[in-house]
Amino acid sequence: MLGRTRLTFVHMALLAVAAIIVLGLAAQGISRAATPVLAPGVESLAIDGKSVSATEAAVDVANSTPTITGRILPGKSTAVLSIDGSIEWETTVDATTGEFSTIAPQPVGAGTHTLTIDDVAVATFNVVAELPAAGGGGGANSGNNGFGLQPWLFVLAGLVLGGGLFLIVRRKPSER
Repeated sequence: MLGRTRLTFVHMALLAVAAIIVLGLAAQGISRAATPVLAPGVESLAIDGKSVSATEAAVDVANSTPTITGRILPGKSTAVLSIDGSIEWETTVDATTGEFSTIAPQPVGAGTHTLTIDDVAVATFNVVAELPAAGGGGGANSGNNGFGLQPWLFVLAGLVLGGGLFLIVRRKPSER
């Protein structure tokens, strides 16, 4: 049986380590992939922590001075936001990531409002007088306060596992 290699546990373990590393690197690439653009130049947007999924979809908020966070295409250092064309202000944008966070400078009344960024309508939101009280039990919509699994942990685990297997394989048998 010349030329044939018998697969051993060590071979399978090394293949598993390689798979963990490749999957970890692939997951990093996936997490860095471009997100769908909501409106021209806007990659993500949230009003009072509620994600905006489409320009036409209205988001309900209870705060008359909502916090607006999001990400626009990188490269700009400022953006001009406007609510209904009557309240307009400029906010600072991280030029490398395109991320920004701002609070409406004036209160808006109850009702439906349109948010624009750099003269492009990006969201519709409703300021409601009173929202039902949220349950304190922490259900499916209760914020993301847990530890998220990061792709680099897969790479680190693969390297540690690979290093341990390397030490086991390189160990010399004891002389008995």
